[in-house]
Amino acid sequence: MTESGRDDMLADIRSSLEIASDIPYSIGGEEQPLDGYLAAELFDDPQAMRTRFAEELENVSADYDELADPAAAAKWAGEVLTVDGFNTLVVAEEGLCLDIARALQADRPELEIVIASELDGPERQARLAQPTAALVEVDYALADIGSLVVVRDKTASMLPHFLPESVMVIVRPEQLLANQFELIKAIPADAGRNMVFITGPSRTADVEKVLILGAHGPRRVSVGMLESTD
Repeated sequence: MTESGRDDMLADIRSSLEIASDIPYSIGGEEQPLDGYLAAELFDDPQAMRTRFAEELENVSADYDELADPAAAAKWAGEVLTVDGFNTLVVAEEGLCLDIARALQADRPELEIVIASELDGPERQARLAQPTAALVEVDYALADIGSLVVVRDKTASMLPHFLPESVMVIVRPEQLLANQFELIKAIPADAGRNMVFITGPSRTADVEKVLILGAHGPRRVSVGMLESTD
Protein backbone atom coordinates (compact mmCIF):
# COMPACT_ATOMS: atom_id res chain seq x y z
CA MET A 1 0.00 0.00 0.00
CA THR A 2 1.35 3.44 -0.89
CA GLU A 3 1.71 6.17 1.72
CA SER A 4 -1.15 8.15 0.15
CA GLY A 5 -3.34 5.04 0.05
CA ARG A 6 -2.69 4.39 3.73
CA ASP A 7 -3.50 8.01 4.62
CA ASP A 8 -6.74 7.86 2.63
CA MET A 9 -7.79 4.64 4.36
CA LEU A 10 -7.14 6.05 7.85
CA ALA A 11 -8.95 9.26 6.92
CA ASP A 12 -12.00 7.22 5.85
CA ILE A 13 -11.98 5.27 9.11
CA ARG A 14 -11.65 8.40 11.22
CA SER A 15 -14.44 10.05 9.25
CA SER A 16 -16.73 7.05 9.70
CA LEU A 17 -16.50 7.41 13.47
CA GLU A 18 -18.53 10.61 13.19
CA ILE A 19 -21.35 8.94 11.25
CA ALA A 20 -24.48 8.32 13.30
CA SER A 21 -24.98 4.66 14.17
CA ASP A 22 -28.30 2.82 14.22
CA ILE A 23 -27.22 1.31 17.56
CA PRO A 24 -29.14 3.28 20.21
CA TYR A 25 -27.17 5.19 22.81
CA SER A 26 -29.62 3.82 25.37
CA ILE A 27 -33.05 2.23 25.31
CA GLY A 28 -35.37 4.78 23.80
CA GLY A 29 -32.48 7.13 23.01
CA GLU A 30 -31.62 8.81 19.75
CA GLU A 31 -28.88 7.82 17.34
CA GLN A 32 -25.34 8.74 18.33
CA PRO A 33 -21.95 8.64 16.59
CA LEU A 34 -20.44 5.15 16.79
CA ASP A 35 -17.37 6.23 18.75
CA GLY A 36 -19.55 7.87 21.40
CA TYR A 37 -21.65 4.74 21.73
CA LEU A 38 -18.61 2.49 22.14
CA ALA A 39 -16.92 4.71 24.71
CA ALA A 40 -20.09 5.07 26.75
CA GLU A 41 -21.15 1.43 26.63
CA LEU A 42 -17.81 -0.24 27.25
CA PHE A 43 -16.35 1.69 30.17
CA ASP A 44 -17.62 4.18 32.70
CA ASP A 45 -14.19 5.18 34.02
CA PRO A 46 -10.48 4.37 33.61
CA GLN A 47 -10.58 1.74 36.36
CA ALA A 48 -13.42 -0.07 34.59
CA MET A 49 -11.35 -0.06 31.41
CA ARG A 50 -8.36 -1.47 33.28
CA THR A 51 -10.52 -4.16 34.87
CA ARG A 52 -11.83 -5.17 31.45
CA PHE A 53 -8.27 -5.32 30.11
CA ALA A 54 -7.22 -7.65 32.93
CA GLU A 55 -10.26 -9.87 32.31
CA GLU A 56 -9.58 -10.10 28.59
CA LEU A 57 -5.93 -10.96 29.20
CA GLU A 58 -7.05 -13.82 31.43
CA ASN A 59 -9.43 -14.97 28.70
CA VAL A 60 -6.51 -15.32 26.27
CA SER A 61 -4.31 -17.11 28.86
CA ALA A 62 -2.09 -14.12 29.61
CA ASP A 63 -1.10 -12.90 33.08
CA TYR A 64 -1.68 -9.41 34.46
CA ASP A 65 -0.09 -7.50 37.34
CA GLU A 66 0.00 -3.87 38.42
CA LEU A 67 3.44 -2.42 39.16
CA ALA A 68 4.05 0.76 41.14
CA ASP A 69 7.47 1.66 39.71
CA PRO A 70 10.55 0.21 37.97
CA ALA A 71 11.74 -1.36 41.23
CA ALA A 72 8.46 -3.25 41.49
CA ALA A 73 8.78 -4.16 37.81
CA ALA A 74 12.24 -5.63 38.43
CA LYS A 75 10.90 -7.73 41.30
CA TRP A 76 7.99 -8.88 39.13
CA ALA A 77 10.28 -9.84 36.26
CA GLY A 78 12.48 -11.78 38.67
CA GLU A 79 9.49 -13.74 39.95
CA VAL A 80 8.42 -14.65 36.41
CA LEU A 81 11.95 -15.74 35.55
CA THR A 82 12.09 -17.92 38.65
CA VAL A 83 8.79 -19.61 37.86
CA ASP A 84 9.82 -20.25 34.26
CA GLY A 85 13.33 -21.36 35.23
CA PHE A 86 15.21 -18.95 32.94
CA ASN A 87 18.41 -17.09 33.73
CA THR A 88 18.63 -15.06 30.52
CA LEU A 89 16.58 -11.95 29.85
CA VAL A 90 16.28 -10.40 26.37
CA VAL A 91 15.43 -6.74 25.77
CA ALA A 92 14.84 -5.25 22.33
CA GLU A 93 17.05 -2.20 22.78
CA GLU A 94 18.28 0.30 25.36
CA GLY A 95 15.61 2.12 27.34
CA LEU A 96 13.12 1.42 30.11
CA CYS A 97 13.25 -2.36 29.80
CA LEU A 98 17.05 -2.40 29.95
CA ASP A 99 16.95 -0.18 33.06
CA ILE A 100 14.56 -2.65 34.70
CA ALA A 101 16.74 -5.56 33.65
CA ARG A 102 19.85 -3.89 35.10
CA ALA A 103 18.03 -3.31 38.40
CA LEU A 104 17.10 -6.99 38.48
CA GLN A 105 20.66 -7.99 37.65
CA ALA A 106 21.92 -6.02 40.66
CA ASP A 107 20.11 -8.54 42.86
CA ARG A 108 20.87 -11.49 40.59
CA PRO A 109 24.43 -11.12 39.29
CA GLU A 110 24.15 -14.44 37.48
CA LEU A 111 21.41 -13.04 35.21
CA GLU A 112 22.50 -12.68 31.59
CA ILE A 113 21.04 -9.73 29.69
CA VAL A 114 20.88 -9.90 25.91
CA ILE A 115 20.21 -6.68 23.94
CA ALA A 116 18.68 -7.83 20.66
CA SER A 117 19.59 -4.67 18.73
CA GLU A 118 23.30 -5.34 19.34
CA LEU A 119 23.17 -8.67 17.48
CA ASP A 120 23.16 -9.07 13.72
CA GLY A 121 20.22 -10.80 12.04
CA PRO A 122 21.32 -14.47 12.00
CA GLU A 123 22.93 -14.25 15.44
CA ARG A 124 19.83 -12.58 16.86
CA GLN A 125 17.54 -15.30 15.52
CA ALA A 126 19.76 -18.10 16.80
CA ARG A 127 20.23 -16.52 20.24
CA LEU A 128 16.58 -15.67 20.85
CA ALA A 129 15.36 -19.04 19.61
CA GLN A 130 17.07 -20.68 22.59
CA PRO A 131 14.96 -21.19 25.75
CA THR A 132 14.84 -17.73 27.28
CA ALA A 133 12.59 -14.86 28.39
CA ALA A 134 12.15 -11.31 27.13
CA LEU A 135 11.11 -7.97 28.61
CA VAL A 136 9.53 -5.66 26.02
CA GLU A 137 7.42 -2.55 25.60
CA VAL A 138 4.47 -1.89 23.30
CA ASP A 139 2.92 1.28 21.90
CA TYR A 140 -0.72 0.66 22.80
CA ALA A 141 -2.97 -1.83 24.59
CA LEU A 142 -6.66 -2.49 23.81
CA ALA A 143 -8.94 -3.10 26.76
CA ASP A 144 -11.91 -4.66 24.98
CA ILE A 145 -9.93 -7.52 23.39
CA GLY A 146 -6.85 -7.76 25.61
CA SER A 147 -4.47 -7.07 22.74
CA LEU A 148 -1.06 -5.41 22.73
CA VAL A 149 -0.12 -3.23 19.76
CA VAL A 150 3.33 -2.43 18.38
CA VAL A 151 3.85 0.16 15.65
CA ARG A 152 6.48 -1.59 13.60
CA ASP A 153 8.80 1.36 12.93
CA LYS A 154 9.18 2.13 16.63
CA THR A 155 11.13 -0.95 17.68
CA ALA A 156 14.59 -2.08 16.65
CA SER A 157 13.57 -5.73 16.47
CA MET A 158 10.27 -7.59 16.78
CA LEU A 159 11.94 -10.92 17.55
CA PRO A 160 11.97 -10.37 21.34
CA HIS A 161 8.16 -10.11 21.19
CA PHE A 162 7.77 -13.51 19.52
CA LEU A 163 10.75 -15.88 19.74
CA PRO A 164 11.38 -16.27 23.52
CA GLU A 165 9.31 -18.82 25.40
CA SER A 166 8.25 -16.27 28.00
CA VAL A 167 7.52 -12.62 27.13
CA MET A 168 6.97 -9.97 29.79
CA VAL A 169 5.31 -6.80 28.49
CA ILE A 170 5.44 -3.38 30.12
CA VAL A 171 2.32 -1.25 29.53
CA ARG A 172 1.84 2.27 30.87
CA PRO A 173 -1.65 3.56 31.82
CA GLU A 174 -1.70 6.22 29.10
CA GLN A 175 -1.17 3.51 26.46
CA LEU A 176 -4.38 1.69 27.39
CA LEU A 177 -7.21 2.46 24.95
CA ALA A 178 -10.82 1.34 25.00
CA ASN A 179 -10.93 -0.35 21.59
CA GLN A 180 -9.63 -0.39 18.03
CA PHE A 181 -11.67 2.68 17.11
CA GLU A 182 -9.76 4.69 19.71
CA LEU A 183 -6.53 3.19 18.39
CA ILE A 184 -7.18 4.46 14.87
CA LYS A 185 -7.76 7.95 16.22
CA ALA A 186 -4.63 7.82 18.39
CA ILE A 187 -2.16 6.72 15.72
CA PRO A 188 -0.10 9.72 14.58
CA ALA A 189 -0.36 10.56 10.89
CA ASP A 190 3.37 9.99 10.45
CA ALA A 191 3.43 6.64 12.29
CA GLY A 192 4.87 3.51 10.74
CA ARG A 193 2.90 1.72 8.06
CA ASN A 194 2.63 -1.59 9.89
CA MET A 195 1.13 -2.55 13.22
CA VAL A 196 1.40 -5.86 15.03
CA PHE A 197 -1.31 -7.10 17.40
CA ILE A 198 -0.28 -9.53 20.13
CA THR A 199 -3.11 -11.35 21.89
CA GLY A 200 -1.87 -13.76 24.53
CA PRO A 201 0.52 -16.69 24.08
CA SER A 202 0.74 -18.41 20.71
CA ARG A 203 -1.65 -21.33 20.41
CA THR A 204 -3.01 -24.05 18.19
CA ALA A 205 -5.75 -26.65 18.42
CA ASP A 206 -5.06 -28.34 15.09
CA VAL A 207 -4.25 -31.71 16.64
CA GLU A 208 -7.31 -33.46 18.06
CA LYS A 209 -8.76 -30.03 18.96
CA VAL A 210 -6.52 -29.90 22.04
CA LEU A 211 -5.34 -26.35 22.83
CA ILE A 212 -1.56 -26.14 22.95
CA LEU A 213 0.16 -22.95 24.11
CA GLY A 214 3.55 -21.95 22.74
CA ALA A 215 3.15 -23.80 19.46
CA HIS A 216 4.83 -21.13 17.32
CA GLY A 217 5.79 -18.39 19.75
CA PRO A 218 5.70 -17.57 23.47
CA ARG A 219 4.02 -20.08 25.77
CA ARG A 220 3.65 -17.39 28.43
CA VAL A 221 2.75 -13.70 28.06
CA SER A 222 2.85 -11.64 31.25
CA VAL A 223 1.64 -8.03 31.23
CA GLY A 224 2.74 -5.50 33.86
CA MET A 225 0.86 -2.20 34.12
CA LEU A 226 3.59 0.24 35.20
CA GLU A 227 2.15 3.19 37.13
CA SER A 228 5.31 5.31 37.21
CA THR A 229 8.64 5.19 35.39
CA ASP A 230 10.42 7.15 38.18
